[in-house]
Amino acid sequence: MAARGTRATQELTRLGIAHSVHTYSHRANAGSYGAEAAAELGIPPGRVFKTLIASVDGNLAVAVVPVTGQLSLKALADALGGKKAEMAQPAAAERGPSRPEARPRARRLPERRRPAAWPAAGR
Repeated sequence: MAARGTRATQELTRLGIAHSVHTYSHRANAGSYGAEAAAELGIPPGRVFKTLIASVDGNLAVAVVPVTGQLSLKALADALGGKKAEMAQPAAAERGPSRPEARPRARRLPERRRPAAWPAAGR
């Protein structure tokens, strides 16, 4: 991982949200980054999440899904009041959503309510 971190860790730092980075050596023959990360780090797979960028009626949206699950594009379109959802093209996903309501938002929880979660950074 680069010394400066990912865009996600940079944003957490900017917002003053405490976090730590856990690394492991990726195997080229691993079938799933998230499942591999969970196994290598000894974390229950249901506590590791992947971030997916989809296009709903032409607008980008972010979905956070456990690595053990799959994103239902129909359910995503329904949840956002859209008609059709598809996975975003890689170039569009790199740019990210432009509509404020589709962007991820960090929300602070009281200390007693903060569950430990491990988002898969994909690096």
